Amino acid sequence: MTAFPEIAVIGAGAIGQTFVVDFTRRGYTVSALVEHNSAHVDALREVGQIRLSGHMGEVNVLMPPLALDADAAAKGRVILVATTVDAHEAVAHALAPALMNEHLVLLANGYVNGSQRFAAALEAGGCTTRPAVLELNTTPFLVCSPEPGRVHVTARKRWMELSSFEDGLARKHHELLAGIVPGIEVCDNALASSLNNQNPVAHVPSYLLNAAEARCSEPVAPDATRGGAFYLEDYSSEEVLQLRTALDHERMQVMRALGLGDYAIARTEFSLKSYGPGAREAVSPRMGRTFSRRFVTEDVPYGLIPIEKLARQAGVNTPVISGIITLIGALESYNWRRRCKGADDGD
Repeated sequence: MTAFPEIAVIGAGAIGQTFVVDFTRRGYTVSALVEHNSAHVDALREVGQIRLSGHMGEVNVLMPPLALDADAAAKGRVILVATTVDAHEAVAHALAPALMNEHLVLLANGYVNGSQRFAAALEAGGCTTRPAVLELNTTPFLVCSPEPGRVHVTARKRWMELSSFEDGLARKHHELLAGIVPGIEVCDNALASSLNNQNPVAHVPSYLLNAAEARCSEPVAPDATRGGAFYLEDYSSEEVLQLRTALDHERMQVMRALGLGDYAIARTEFSLKSYGPGAREAVSPRMGRTFSRRFVTEDVPYGLIPIEKLARQAGVNTPVISGIITLIGALESYNWRRRCKGADDGD
């Protein structure tokens, strides 16, 4: 094992670009930055560099080799998947023929049981080897990319949990991965760690109770007086906070019913652990979008619906979680329960 393995990053959005800058300036070689959107790849190639600003300082780094196909990531020993979770299955299928036993795949946020889902998708894609698949329970950065090749970081989280559905795997690879992504601690229960992800609790109530604003959310100019990335709290009314509290209460109930009470982390505690002193930029510019589509496409099918399913298995009622899933489905004219493999249709 080398002290500085080559790293490939899949997903060239705000998180992926920030990883590239962070890895490069800390001495790692980024062997490939993979992005399936050809127009975005063309734009990044034309810019030729990534310019970072904000909480992590001001720095420009050269653009690493760009690729459209995920199998190009196999050049790196460590493959960091920084796509949205709804793209994980496609990424796994593309990677499957190229992976070897020596590869480490790290999901930069797996949502509920992400490493298990990803490994299953690898197998379904024809992977015949046994690469290590691990997951973080939260993304390391709060970041916005207002244009290709530019990222602004408002926070770098000081704490994340590393886990895997395979026993002992997180501990085995912790030292290496903690060097690559500082702040990682091992959790020996992947389900518990992923259930502590606060995104579904924080995002969905804001989206639901501000639906008219959220569904037409557009990029906001830096000098705007309201809205913009990192300013979701502008829309955090007392009603939103009450709904978050109710969601978190049900999530904790489910964890206790599953025998995971010792691992459960309340929303306020999770925030304090993630955003310790000095983790955030004092004053962030207003740019990007206030509401993201991933508040629906990630947080509902890969957050709330798995919690609802686990609750039913444990004999726990989750009227708030179930009601929100149904309401979001009505707003989107889409049955998210039916979309999720293995999830009950519900009411």
